[in-house]
Amino acid sequence: MKRTASLFKRLCVWYCAAVVFFPLFAADRKPWDQTAVPVITAAQTLPDAPGTVELTCTLETSTDGADKGLAEMLDQSLNVVDSKPIGKTRRDEKKITFTPPKSGTYSFRVIALRTGEKEGLVSESVTVRFTLPLEKPAVQLLNAGGGALELSWSAVPEASSYVVRYTDVRTGTAAEKTAGSTTHAQLTGLTAGSTYAVSVAAVRGAGSASADVAYSDPIDKLIKNEREREWQFAWFGQSSSKDRNTMRMIDSNNLTFELNSCTFDPATQMIKDKGGKFTAFHDGISYYYTVIDPDTENFELTATFTVDYINITADGQEGFGILAMDSIGQNGVNAVNHYTNSAGVIATKFEKTINGVKKTSKDTLGARFVSGITGDVIALGDSGIAQYGKSVSDAYSYDQSDLVRAGDTYRVTLKKTNTGYHAIFKRTIASEDTIEEYIMYGPEKLRQLDADHVYVGFAAARGCNVTVSDVSMKITDPAADPAAQEEPPELIPLTVKVDSPSTYHTSKYPFVFTSNADGLLTVTDKNGKTPVKNAKVKALIDYKKTIKVPAGLNDYQITFTPDPDFRPGEKQAIAQYNAELKTYEQDYKSVSIVHTVINKSYGRAELYAAPDGSAFGDGSPENPLDIQSALNYVKPGQTVVLSGGTYYPTRGIMIERGNSGVKKSAKNITRKTLRSADGTRAILDFTSAGAGFQLWGDCWLIEGIDIRNTPGNVKGLQVAGSDNVVRGVNTYSCGDTGLQISGVSSETFPKWPARNLIENCTSYGNIDPAANNADGFAAKLTCADGNVFRGCIAYGNIDDGWDLFAKIESGPIGAVLIENCIAYKNGSLPDGSGNGDGNGFKLGGDGIAVPHVLRNSISFGNGTSGITSNSDPAIKLENVTSYGNKGANINLYGKGKETERQFAVSNSISMEGMSADEYKEMPSLAAPGNYFWNGAQSLNSEGRQLTPDVFVSTDTDIVPVRKADGSIDMKGLLELTDAAPAGVGARF
Repeated sequence: MKRTASLFKRLCVWYCAAVVFFPLFAADRKPWDQTAVPVITAAQTLPDAPGTVELTCTLETSTDGADKGLAEMLDQSLNVVDSKPIGKTRRDEKKITFTPPKSGTYSFRVIALRTGEKEGLVSESVTVRFTLPLEKPAVQLLNAGGGALELSWSAVPEASSYVVRYTDVRTGTAAEKTAGSTTHAQLTGLTAGSTYAVSVAAVRGAGSASADVAYSDPIDKLIKNEREREWQFAWFGQSSSKDRNTMRMIDSNNLTFELNSCTFDPATQMIKDKGGKFTAFHDGISYYYTVIDPDTENFELTATFTVDYINITADGQEGFGILAMDSIGQNGVNAVNHYTNSAGVIATKFEKTINGVKKTSKDTLGARFVSGITGDVIALGDSGIAQYGKSVSDAYSYDQSDLVRAGDTYRVTLKKTNTGYHAIFKRTIASEDTIEEYIMYGPEKLRQLDADHVYVGFAAARGCNVTVSDVSMKITDPAADPAAQEEPPELIPLTVKVDSPSTYHTSKYPFVFTSNADGLLTVTDKNGKTPVKNAKVKALIDYKKTIKVPAGLNDYQITFTPDPDFRPGEKQAIAQYNAELKTYEQDYKSVSIVHTVINKSYGRAELYAAPDGSAFGDGSPENPLDIQSALNYVKPGQTVVLSGGTYYPTRGIMIERGNSGVKKSAKNITRKTLRSADGTRAILDFTSAGAGFQLWGDCWLIEGIDIRNTPGNVKGLQVAGSDNVVRGVNTYSCGDTGLQISGVSSETFPKWPARNLIENCTSYGNIDPAANNADGFAAKLTCADGNVFRGCIAYGNIDDGWDLFAKIESGPIGAVLIENCIAYKNGSLPDGSGNGDGNGFKLGGDGIAVPHVLRNSISFGNGTSGITSNSDPAIKLENVTSYGNKGANINLYGKGKETERQFAVSNSISMEGMSADEYKEMPSLAAPGNYFWNGAQSLNSEGRQLTPDVFVSTDTDIVPVRKADGSIDMKGLLELTDAAPAGVGARF
């Protein structure tokens, strides 16, 4: 037995992995040098898992023993090939498995680790001679015509040669052909009409007595005189994986096969691992495809899909279908988004507003057409794709009874004609309003990235496994096919909206109207007067006018007449919904809506609301209002005071757009205020509401309340207005993100929420039904510039602490500042249950560059990364501390060209992460003021090391609390001592 110190430049990565963190100095523990050294008692390959080596060892993990351990596998040059953490268990005997990458002699050792001890206790090494099991080749067969058969197969690691074996099933005549080291061969002279059982053997050590052979499973292939079309399998795109995105051929003669994209627990049907995803402009998929010559081939591809499995907690990015694309992703590449023009009939999430009603189906069958993607557009990056790319999706049905379920069977068709691409789904029983076909007009739209080829085939993504059968592929000659039909104008549904509140506190009412068409607007009151008459409205520009509204209830008829010559865009026209035909049709007729405004106010400095208040109260403490009435009629400068206690709204609480304070300048704002009464705390419990709290107004101050128990997929507090302050608000146990800054994607960037301050708020224990989307805080998708989180805490949320996600379809969001904040133990709930993503600070998405700033903030104990760019290549970290996270403490990466990285990191400390920090795409981030975790040590660019003694405590069982003034008390946890370099790390 021996003890060593030098080994630990890499080993200490596991120090943070202990199930229990012990104090650095514990006087009642047995001295470390008196603790038993671990012993390896067995090292062997297992008959049922010949590709692994199982170690059995004795390692005491207890108060008197180690806190944890580390098992290592070394090659013949004593380089560490792999290492595995060993957690704390009651039994001293522990088993660890390794998967060696190739044949050879490996040595194994086990190291006992104790927090605060720089030296480990190292077992004696044990040597194992390992032989990598030969894999079966994955074989594809193709009739080449004239009794010839072409074969190709996957390369097998360590195979020196291959042998093809084929047997006539009818006569039993067998033959072999040596293929050498190539991965393809041709068999000739076969009998057309006969079936041959074909297999390929991978051979290692050919010609020796110890030769090793692995045969593929035999494939029965019917020999035909005509040449078959070639089909290939590939997996590629975001989140795809070799282990999850797979294919298995069932019957090559009748083209029946499985496409998989996930694994799941058969007993519970809960998904385990997902591969790939369907998105608007790029997909990660399992893809079995053929190549079309668009000059000489039109096609009609039909198949039956049987759904073997689909995620029972759908996230809307899973599914299956037939896809045609004008570029093919590189097989096995998942770190790059594969942007392409495409036409498909797919089952996934579809969302659409129909006759003013938003319809969402996760997951259902529909058509998706992507166009406008060129090489120049891709070169512009994600913002260019958002600007010039076009992704149109339409479901065949939004009826929830038509959602895809396991066991369902669908027969669908994708067809290319001279007109374009046709996505077809014919129901067995069709009704009068059944939609069976969607068309992408213009086949040239799929000739932008690769003008000479179209790739068409079958896809599965994210959380769906299918069996594809009854495949029919018909090829016709474009020159002989019917001429192209003229493309009709794209129908853009008319939208009209009064974007001002239904209640107001004075007669000077700020009327706002918006439409997506040019036209004329008339507003008529109940007396026939027209405060607005034939006013000109420009598309997507707010029409604003102050009109006089009498006290009480007022009804107005709003009439808008679209300009008949207006066109939303090239080859587009305005449409309206025909209720009889249940469809949209081109229509420029006038539309009328009724808008009701109640003018009412209360002459008090403070309006009181209480759980038992009513709309008939006068706002006094003795006769309080209900909370919604108080919010409706409060004036700038007034305060809504909530009596302490629990409120149970029967519907969501809404502060409408236009229900706002007054902003004369950035420093001169007269706010409306909502707060709890002094010495109390109001709790808004949305258990029975069906919705949450939405703030669309501007210039509000909301402070000192709790928001909890919103239903599934409903946020606690959505801040959609601008120039608001939310202070001292707790959001917890909500069915989606606790507090989120976001607007709506149908509006443009200038109307997205901006300049909001979220201060001294706490968000925890939030979980959505799918357990993968509820964050503590978020500012994502549709938020503009100037939003700030300061002094906030996010912990125990099922997804991330903070999420600043942006996506291609909606484009970049505004830069967000997060400072003096804490994210800890996200990825599971406060009671330890659940297993979500669990990043502390997730600062981007889809590779879109937004210069978010994380300043003077702490992340610890999160389920994956402490801080991640999530592919945003432009985030800035200033004086952050990231400690003991289960992934990398700091994980910085982008997408596309690494030369475009713009990360900035200054004065930051990373320590005791489960894996090393990731910043290899921009090595220049290493600097004297940055202490990155390399997997064993926290080092700066000069080689100076920081150890845990720079902190008062690293006991992550300590819970940060708030002081009376709302600031955060870390109670010593990760607070820096004089041993820390000046100006480095987060300091509260």
